Amino acid sequence: MIVFYFFSIVATGYALWSVVVGESKRLLCETVAMAMILGSGAMSLIFFWLALLGIKPSVVVIASTCFASCAVIAVLRARKASATTFMPGKWQGKELVCLFAAAVLLSAAFCIVAAHSLFLPLYDVDSYGLWGLKAKALYHEGLVPGGGLFHEFSLSYSHLNYPLLVPFLVCGIYASAGEVNEMVGKVIFPFLYVSCTLFIYSSLRWRLDRGKSLLLVVLFMTLPVTLRWAGAGMSDFPLAVFFSASAFYLCKFLEERRREDMILSAMATVFCAFVKHEGIASAAICLAVIVFCHPLFPFSKSRLKESAIYCCLVGILMLPWFWWYSGVPHTHENYPLRVMYFFSMDNLLRTREILMLFLDSFTNIARWGLLWLLLPFVALIGWRRFSRRFVVALWLLLAGRMAAYLFVFIISPWSPEFLAQMALERILLHAAPAALFIIAFHMPLLKEE
Repeated sequence: MIVFYFFSIVATGYALWSVVVGESKRLLCETVAMAMILGSGAMSLIFFWLALLGIKPSVVVIASTCFASCAVIAVLRARKASATTFMPGKWQGKELVCLFAAAVLLSAAFCIVAAHSLFLPLYDVDSYGLWGLKAKALYHEGLVPGGGLFHEFSLSYSHLNYPLLVPFLVCGIYASAGEVNEMVGKVIFPFLYVSCTLFIYSSLRWRLDRGKSLLLVVLFMTLPVTLRWAGAGMSDFPLAVFFSASAFYLCKFLEERRREDMILSAMATVFCAFVKHEGIASAAICLAVIVFCHPLFPFSKSRLKESAIYCCLVGILMLPWFWWYSGVPHTHENYPLRVMYFFSMDNLLRTREILMLFLDSFTNIARWGLLWLLLPFVALIGWRRFSRRFVVALWLLLAGRMAAYLFVFIISPWSPEFLAQMALERILLHAAPAALFIIAFHMPLLKEE
């Protein structure tokens, strides 16, 4: 049944992909990756919406979703309205050598992530007390109106109001297995690792040739930070996966103005908001970027309309979550109330210390390789790329995330050293795909345009 659950996720994602993309041609690896990514986000949202109606995740729900998705795919196929996948050209010579080397390295990295995920329990305090506990509660009791885990103050250490995409995905595995088994539940994380690998490669192929794309995807997916958190049972790597799709399709839409890319970005943005609170900040940043980058320079009413459609789509899909979220007690750090202390002398004095902690992480080659150090380099040698709207958008997405993290560090009641030790590496992982895309699309290594 667990295999059927993953099949249902892919079928749901492919149905969405086919509806949105229509008859346009796409790379096969992009189609597979987005079927996995869209399916993961959509399945979790379906579980959530049904849970609001008192229906817990179950085999019946999974089977019904799979049947409906397969029906949609069949109808589109019959009407020849589904996306056409293709692999342009043949792999020859050096490309085959690069492909073989990349396959070996990525397979080894996948084995590391899978072993970490499947052979170790939920040992991290957040993976056990936040995400793992919520998945168990969703399996046993669903979303009890005004009760259950999410209104139990004695369990408030679990951040009762945290978003639920990952717990719902794990809950689906529990429902398929018919029991709560933490070791089995973590199988969702190697699945997301594969989807991220395929998606990063297909995204890089938008502007790079096969060799450079394979090199960059290997460097990113084998980073010690990626390997450490991809299988840890946390929501940080899933957020990085969804943010990569949100950022890429937003930039692709700004460059090519294809409505399907706008819809794909909007859906991935909603999934970001349903993963973590940091994902809500990501959604706000994406909305700000499309509002200020798309309709301006020069101003266009049609561009303004497209930006409004993007914002409305994101807002409508996020509305059920915020409606439920508003009724869950907030029992931990109340950052909105701490905003007034931003300009206090004590907090401002922390800024230098916080910046040094960020700098130490950026320059930690043992953990991040050259990912962050390459950013100022590509900005200098590829300065002409700042004339492109999508490149500016990538920089704004990255700068917005960094500004949000710095702001939280400044107003937080915790010491900067404690926050850095607990979370800095993980929150930088959220933004890492944007940094990778900047390196790939900003350097003068692009195909002729």
